[in-house]
Amino acid sequence: MRGLMSNGRAVIALAVAVVLAVGCSDSNGPSATMSVQLTDAPDTLLESTTVEIGRISLVTAGDQVISLTEAGGTYDLLTLQDGLTATMASLDIEPGTYLQLRLAVLAAEVTLKEGYLFTNGTRTFELRIPSGAKSGIKINLDNADGDPSPGIKVVSGANSLVIDFDVSQNFKLQGSPSDPGGIKGVTFTPLLRAVVGTASDTPVFGTISGTIVSETFAGVPGVTVEARLNRALDDVPATAVTDPSGNYTLQFLAPGQYVVQLIGVVTLDPPIFVDVGEGTDVTGVNFQVLGMMP
Repeated sequence: MRGLMSNGRAVIALAVAVVLAVGCSDSNGPSATMSVQLTDAPDTLLESTTVEIGRISLVTAGDQVISLTEAGGTYDLLTLQDGLTATMASLDIEPGTYLQLRLAVLAAEVTLKEGYLFTNGTRTFELRIPSGAKSGIKINLDNADGDPSPGIKVVSGANSLVIDFDVSQNFKLQGSPSDPGGIKGVTFTPLLRAVVGTASDTPVFGTISGTIVSETFAGVPGVTVEARLNRALDDVPATAVTDPSGNYTLQFLAPGQYVVQLIGVVTLDPPIFVDVGEGTDVTGVNFQVLGMMP
């Protein structure tokens, strides 16, 4: 894949975090400095997920396209976990309303963990990137405070914008190790989450964490936990995967009420509604599972 590893293994754990820091210009009044970053969460079967990012741009309320960079760089998403991020671009922009972020994904490849193989006998698979992703995935930007008007309002001061490029949601394995046909390949279906906040002396984004246990109260690893803002059904959720002890942490959550639930397992626990404040770490959001979905 074209120049994919030329920049080494950078941080980008299957979630793309974009941070907007605003300062003051030297002559023309307030200006905003857009810094685009990446972040992710672990995946149970993948050892690495490397992507090459091309052009990154913003679209204003007047349909003007502002290019932040023509080459975002090459990153291994799965090295960006536990709140780590990687900066892809930084550029001064004018304060105002921005409706959309566009992110071009030029190439991607995934490597399975040791002990797993694709049906072609290799651990690495180069993905076919849809033309739309190469020209720019369109991520609509919404205010985190529930403001129904479209776009984010960039004002003087510090602002932050996080784009969650979740590996588990964007890269889908075809088949599984338990299937007779094995793992045939991987498809890339862009599904990105945008989170906006205002930076201050305290952290902007919050977290939700807890433990998933079995009927014997042993921690259950590899369970996907999903948190979705309690508003429009089409919101892209934040996800996390439990560690070997059954613990999870959902990162980069803007203030609001979230619906937290488990994916792919049988549980008697209903979804839990969790209120996350600015810079708040909510702990003890626990579930008990009875088994995996058939």
